[in-house]
Amino acid sequence: MKKQILFVCIFCAVLCAETAAQGLYTPSIDYLKLLVSKQLIIKYDRELSGDTTAIVGGNTYRILSRETNSPYNPVAAQYIYEKFVSFGLSARYQVNSPTCVNVIATKTGTKYPNKQFLIFAHYDDYSRNSVDTIPGADDNASGVCGCLKRQECFRHSTHITQLSSSHSTRKRTG
Repeated sequence: MKKQILFVCIFCAVLCAETAAQGLYTPSIDYLKLLVSKQLIIKYDRELSGDTTAIVGGNTYRILSRETNSPYNPVAAQYIYEKFVSFGLSARYQVNSPTCVNVIATKTGTKYPNKQFLIFAHYDDYSRNSVDTIPGADDNASGVCGCLKRQECFRHSTHITQLSSSHSTRKRTG
């Protein structure tokens, strides 16, 4: 889990550093860097991986598994959906089957509203390690947390293209 969180933080830092190094410095980049909170990313990851409880739909849950057929998989989808809505984004479910539900959030662009920048992560998990107390922290709660944080950071900014996040389940079953 720590490796994945560190990767997300380093990725954001490198992206910002590369942008500054290319002579495209803007104060908004520094502002976005300040919005990336390691503690918040860890909190999201702990909630999605069952390491701690999460409030979903007004109820307290411990998301013990996000495997496709787990009763907690829909809870994880609702958790992601509620995060998107709390960021002021347009969110929706794409139901492909009872066990295959994607969560999609969008922010329409100003100049090219029909063009999209898409970021994707699967939210289901799987672990064959019977001693793993938080299966899915690295697979792929950390990826979902990175996507959530990205959408949260950009929620008040104006974009020329549409920003979309898609979180899917059933990665391993098709």
